[in-house]
Amino acid sequence: LVTLNTLLDAFARSGKMDKAAEILASIQNHATLHPDRITYSTMIKGFCLQGQVDKAVKVMGSMHKHGLHPDPIIYNTILDGCVGNDKFALCDELFARMQKENVKPSNFTLTVMIKRFGREGNLNKAAECANSFPETYGFKINVHALTCLISACLANKQQIGRASCRER
Repeated sequence: LVTLNTLLDAFARSGKMDKAAEILASIQNHATLHPDRITYSTMIKGFCLQGQVDKAVKVMGSMHKHGLHPDPIIYNTILDGCVGNDKFALCDELFARMQKENVKPSNFTLTVMIKRFGREGNLNKAAECANSFPETYGFKINVHALTCLISACLANKQQIGRASCRER
């Protein structure tokens, strides 16, 4: 499995997702091998890098058939892929599913959601995420999330007032 995962990663990094999909299918159909979280996360990352977010979501869905559940890294990878391809509705749907499945968001999730709302031009919602996520999900906001919020403001040529964003 380690050898096949390494080969799968090489194909995914080089953009040959058709070959990577063949390897995944061979692992899934093998009598004694079973795909693991690394197998799935590699496929998901590869599809997201190629802009094939819908295929990444399908791969994530197939994890359940093999007794695995998506972790924060897998969700964050797909959420980031959604934002990078302006699939905001899918991003929102997956974030809701992440919460429903009790997968804990992180600073990376926050950064992705700030980027999502910033790209849409909804700075109030981006600031709301920056204000609520740390308390809701139990982490301290980091410099990456704050930089992303500043970048969203600059990209939209707007500033966020004190009422929207508490001092940090």
